[in-house]
Amino acid sequence: MTLIDVSLDRQQAVATRRIMMVAWAMVLINIGIGFSVGSLPVVAALLALGFAVLGQASMRLAPGIARIAAGQALIGQAIAMTAAFSGHPWQLDSHMAFFALMAALVALVDVRVLLFGAATIVLHHLVLSVVLPALIYPSAELIPNVARTLFHGAIVAVETVFLIATVRVRLAMDRAQTARAEDLARASAEARAAQEEAEASKRKALEDKRAAEAAMEQATSAQAQAEQEHARAAEAEMARREAERREAENRAATEAAQNEVMATLRDRLQRLADGNLSATISTAFSDAYEDLREDFNSAVVKLRAALGQAVDASGDIQREAGDISSAADDLARRTEHQAATLEETAAAVEQLTASVRSAASVAGEAADAVGAATETARHGGDVVGRAITAMGEIESSSEKIARITSVIDDIAFQTNLLALNAGVEAARAGDAGRGFAVVASEVRGLAQRSSDAAREISELINASGGHVREGVSLVNESGAALTEIMGSVEEISGFVAQIATSAKEQADVFSEINGSVSQLDRVTQQNAAMFEQTTAASHSLTVLATDLRAVMDRFVIDSEAGAAPGFASRRNTAAA
Repeated sequence: MTLIDVSLDRQQAVATRRIMMVAWAMVLINIGIGFSVGSLPVVAALLALGFAVLGQASMRLAPGIARIAAGQALIGQAIAMTAAFSGHPWQLDSHMAFFALMAALVALVDVRVLLFGAATIVLHHLVLSVVLPALIYPSAELIPNVARTLFHGAIVAVETVFLIATVRVRLAMDRAQTARAEDLARASAEARAAQEEAEASKRKALEDKRAAEAAMEQATSAQAQAEQEHARAAEAEMARREAERREAENRAATEAAQNEVMATLRDRLQRLADGNLSATISTAFSDAYEDLREDFNSAVVKLRAALGQAVDASGDIQREAGDISSAADDLARRTEHQAATLEETAAAVEQLTASVRSAASVAGEAADAVGAATETARHGGDVVGRAITAMGEIESSSEKIARITSVIDDIAFQTNLLALNAGVEAARAGDAGRGFAVVASEVRGLAQRSSDAAREISELINASGGHVREGVSLVNESGAALTEIMGSVEEISGFVAQIATSAKEQADVFSEINGSVSQLDRVTQQNAAMFEQTTAASHSLTVLATDLRAVMDRFVIDSEAGAAPGFASRRNTAAA
């Protein structure tokens, strides 16, 4: 294991513990938010505690798994925060926590942690926007939530690319710095070894010099040896200076390469921030940074493909929203026309119901009048029966005619009154009593003639026999006529009663029809109002889809498009 690996592991372990401390702190914040302003505080508390406990339990596992679990625990607190703000206007603003916490995961210096975090955010948004939208968005409308999810996913993808590039740059810089430190350590070790060797040689030269003082005969050789040792010490000093010079050159070359890489990345990232997704790096880097260039180009290509699919989806959403809006407008117009027609029908049915009720009332009055006429005819029949009996007695006992003359006068007078009353009742009955009025007039005439006959009988009692027989015959015919009239009146009374009953039943039926049509009119009016709301919602959806398409068209996909919205122009050309 190299020095960089040891240092990186130590930094990652410290960062993992700090990430877990932040996660536990956010657990308390999310619980407080949920019980203060949210509508689902228990769900938010369970989510926050669950993610934190999962991350804490994974701290005993392998370092890589512990870092991934800690990252998931931190992202889970953002998920819990959106649930804690459920039903609150700030729920949509709480999504900023996802981007902030994703940026905090850079401290773990692990690309896998960033990838797992981005995947968790995308999966959370996609699933909950369909299954439980209340835990992620204030609105429960599917299409606007899917549009928001696509927009948030694009932002998370761009942020993840930048963060991965930052981690890779950090790792490359750490490796380069550690390599320079190792080279410097080796050069310093070589210089210290050469210096120690020179000092040993110098000490040996001093010893030889002292020995030379004792032995002059060996002074020349000792002096030459000392000079040689001094020359080696000078060479060692020159080697040390050359090592320092090479180290400075290597440091300058590394800094120049780093500056070039950072300048290129800064330029491409600025293009990406401006929406130009064709900003790949074509110029090759040095061997130490070539993997970084290839990874950046691969990320840009994948992001370009993902946003291309998102723009296609936004175009489909815009077309579908336009179709829905057109259909809703057409249906709203038809519903308004149907409501107006149904309102006119309800008014007509109500007028017809009033007419039928009036007819039923008139039929009832007619039935009452016919009943009264029937009773009068029945009473007239009784009178005629008594007259027939009286005339029979006159016929059988002509000798009693003188005494009965006064009785005949009385009968004629009563018959005249009855006929007069029957004429009055027939006049009240109107058209139904017209025939009965004729009969009453005839009876009245007969009564008058009977009175005249009675006076003639009193004057000419001896010649009354033939007249009495003729009067008996006429009375018998009158009785038969009255009997027939009574049967006809009773039959008419039955018909009028049936007509009155039928008219009442029809009035009841039309009342029910009127109530049903009125209720149907109210329902149709409500449906028309609901279709107006649906039309307004479809227009809002069309506006949102157009805005989403406009946002997506700001991204440049084709490398030939330059700074213009190339993707939009390419899509429009293909559609044409």
